[in-house]
Amino acid sequence: MLDDNQLRTVIEPHLCGEILTISEIIGKGFMNRTFFMETTEARYIIRTREGDVVKEYQKEKWCMEQAKALSIPTAEVVYIGKTESMSFMIETYIDGKNALDCDNPEEVWFYIGKYARKLHTLPVSGFGLELADGENSVFMNSFCQSIDEQVDYNLSMLTTDDYFLSYGVYTNEERKDIIRIFDYIKHRKYTIGFNHGDLSRKNMLVCKDGSFVLLDYGCAIAHAIPFYDLTYIFGETVKGREPSEGMIKSFAAGYGITIDELNTMKRDIYAVMLLNAFDKVRWAYDHNDKETEYYASFAKKVLAKTLEFSFD
Repeated sequence: MLDDNQLRTVIEPHLCGEILTISEIIGKGFMNRTFFMETTEARYIIRTREGDVVKEYQKEKWCMEQAKALSIPTAEVVYIGKTESMSFMIETYIDGKNALDCDNPEEVWFYIGKYARKLHTLPVSGFGLELADGENSVFMNSFCQSIDEQVDYNLSMLTTDDYFLSYGVYTNEERKDIIRIFDYIKHRKYTIGFNHGDLSRKNMLVCKDGSFVLLDYGCAIAHAIPFYDLTYIFGETVKGREPSEGMIKSFAAGYGITIDELNTMKRDIYAVMLLNAFDKVRWAYDHNDKETEYYASFAKKVLAKTLEFSFD
């Protein structure tokens, strides 16, 4: 981990002007350490992470460029680089406040819906979190290349000695219901498109001129549209967090659909949410992640919600 002086040495050659101040922004990032820097000529946001994640930053840069082409306000990437121990991305600074501090959350959710609708029109091919070919808008995963492969993997794991049983994610009696849900996904033949992956107020800025800026494309993914993005939004409600019913209505209005139309999507939203929740537990278990039990608890809650719908 670099101290401020070391960070200054690494970053300053890529900025306009000499650095006047460096301050870390605490509590606004999970994967990255984030810094505000002011120089004699401009202000910047610096995001850093240990290891070589240049490809991930390059994906974010590509996503920001696509968003801007769709008239979605976002930051611009000035430079991406790395040292022996870390990677960094320099972004333009946007003068605004985090939308979590906004007095009118429903208005923020309207713009989240508006921007989501635009992003879901972005033509991409492939499947997954990794940007394989930015020039041709191709995404990929190293572990599965389609939603059918993702479903088949999860179906294959539903055995009588599945470790999910010891975590209490599902019971033996519920296995046949889960198989029915996953088979339903395969037969739906979803359209695969671009999803932001983390639509929430925390990733919105409210500028002084009243405009709204969408940030943080690190979770962007080629997956089922619009359902993947909606799984995150409704997944937060499973956890007892926002959006409230009023915020969801605002999101729907911004997206250009009625609340009744959104409600008709819920069976698919929760089916895809269950698939991804199961995937997350298996990834965490395979990587000895300390949050495995938390992910398992969430998957159990998602299953209970999903079983409220009919998949016959």
